[in-house]
Amino acid sequence: MLTEEDNKWLSRYYPNLTVGRDIISGTVEFVATYNKETNQFLILRDGIADSVGGLRLTGKFGIRIKEREDKTLSKLPALFVDDVQPIPDRHFGQKDFSACLCSPLEESEFLIPEFQFRNYFEQLVIPFLYGQLFYSSEKHWPWDEYQHGGIGLLQSYFQIAELVTEKIIKEFLSYLKQDKNWNLYKMVLFLRRPSRQGCPCGSNREFRDCHPEALKGLARLKADISNLSVNID
Repeated sequence: MLTEEDNKWLSRYYPNLTVGRDIISGTVEFVATYNKETNQFLILRDGIADSVGGLRLTGKFGIRIKEREDKTLSKLPALFVDDVQPIPDRHFGQKDFSACLCSPLEESEFLIPEFQFRNYFEQLVIPFLYGQLFYSSEKHWPWDEYQHGGIGLLQSYFQIAELVTEKIIKEFLSYLKQDKNWNLYKMVLFLRRPSRQGCPCGSNREFRDCHPEALKGLARLKADISNLSVNID
């Protein structure tokens, strides 16, 4: 996972983490702040001024970072956090109880052209741990969040800024097909007025009223599949 320069960087800034052959483990300590009004997050260390303001929190966690054996849901290394209850509201996947760090559609910026460990660690891992501190105090996530499962995937598809290609659609569908509501999503993709469907979250409300961004993501997906003639079977 790490280059020689990554090893030096990790040793300098997070000296209580140990790098093994296929695992990074130990204790990570940090001070960070998040300003909800400006949506800015900053890790504070010596020489870095607090230009963000917001809520300053200090954290100490036991963690493990490992390469995934099963990469069907994520291609990023898996993060496991000790002594934190890995429940969905804390953004842990229930399949292996690893951290849900970002949407699969956002992973490429950390993987291409090669794995960028430092960005992964300070743009995903540390904010996730900050989120755990915030959740323990406030009982909700500090920033805007995607819902769990297929609804969250569709919300992220609606927000994707890059030009969609057949490859992106097929990769996205491979994730969406693993959701328990795939048959419903597939049926909606062929309907003229999918907004009249009940919401997949089980709220008994119409999809368009309950999770409108997910519905817009589904509509965008439907249009992209049609425009690029992608087979979804």
